[in-house]
Amino acid sequence: MCGATFSPEIDQKINSTLSSIENTEKLVLGSDEHLDLILEIKDSLQEMSGHVVFILEDIESQFASITKEEAEHIIAKLFPLFGLAKKLVTVIMSAVVYESVKASLDQFVIDVEDLYEILNDLSRYKVRKDSDFSSYIS
Repeated sequence: MCGATFSPEIDQKINSTLSSIENTEKLVLGSDEHLDLILEIKDSLQEMSGHVVFILEDIESQFASITKEEAEHIIAKLFPLFGLAKKLVTVIMSAVVYESVKASLDQFVIDVEDLYEILNDLSRYKVRKDSDFSSYIS
């Protein structure tokens, strides 16, 4: 068989198979990178949720003793979080990884909404005592 020549069809099948293997490997490697991205986004969302919950619980536990000045400071410091969170949610919802990170994103949204509520309470009961700051949120 040393001197035998392969038909062009067999040669073509071999090349096609090699190409398919290479393309499949690239796809798997791409999937690993995609998976890494998904895991990174999930980890980031869970970490951010943890921070939001920590802040929320800290405010709740000290709510009665927070002064008007402290409430104003807390509200001013945290107010930008809502715009940033809204932008982040919009970006993730339009990304190809959305379905894969949906549960983590949903939890993040819930935690941010809970923080919004406690800041609204701070505004209503500590700062203005008669209104909320929802009119400031666009």
